[in-house]
Amino acid sequence: MSTPVLDKLPFTLANLPYGVISTRDEPKPRCAVAIGDHAIDLAKYSKHGGLFDLESGHNFMFQQLFAEPALNTFASLPWPIRRAVREQLQTDLKAHKVHPSCLVPLKDVKCHLPMKCGGFSDFYTSLEHCQNCSGEMTSAAIAKNWWYAPSVYNSRVSSLLPTPHDIPRPKNVYFKSGVDSEPVYGPTRKMDFELEMGFFVSQPVPHGKRMAIEDARDHIFGFVLLNASNPIITTLIHTYTNSDGPL
Repeated sequence: MSTPVLDKLPFTLANLPYGVISTRDEPKPRCAVAIGDHAIDLAKYSKHGGLFDLESGHNFMFQQLFAEPALNTFASLPWPIRRAVREQLQTDLKAHKVHPSCLVPLKDVKCHLPMKCGGFSDFYTSLEHCQNCSGEMTSAAIAKNWWYAPSVYNSRVSSLLPTPHDIPRPKNVYFKSGVDSEPVYGPTRKMDFELEMGFFVSQPVPHGKRMAIEDARDHIFGFVLLNASNPIITTLIHTYTNSDGPL
């Protein structure tokens, strides 16, 4: 079996995002990385010895770790190990050493949420979104404190959904004509779509401690684009997380 050309858009060697996939023939979710229009099954890649040298001196096996249905265990590893895995993948892809049996066309995969989330925080920091909401849920004037500190609230993990996913029209309480009018319950009349950046945190910060900005790469596994639609937060996560870059 010949190896297809992999280093091409939408996912090149400079952008190897992680995710969790399954296929019709292999329905069990497992960890993968995207390259070109294919996914690399990381459990199979590890089985073929691609990461054998990195396992030396550590008490884990990548084959077992990447066979898990979420990236949490891998994401919790120290940043130098995660970076070494990416560099090894890049080296093997450049040398055409990734075994063809590890490759799955992206058109044949089903994407799952990449990590198990115990909770998530939603920051209210977009000026345009704040302007759109002002007068609908609050007074027309933007609160003065908004300009000095970002508002943030805890959201429901059950609202996290992988791409692609349909969003049912939500119902909510709204005012007939301004915040001083009678509130009414029914299908929402307006929805403000937000394009946001999500951060996956894989290393906790001890209670009462603060994280120094220079330590961010040890705590943040990757970033995703997400769509948060209001008034009900239904978050669509692009299911590949990228832990490379400046961090």
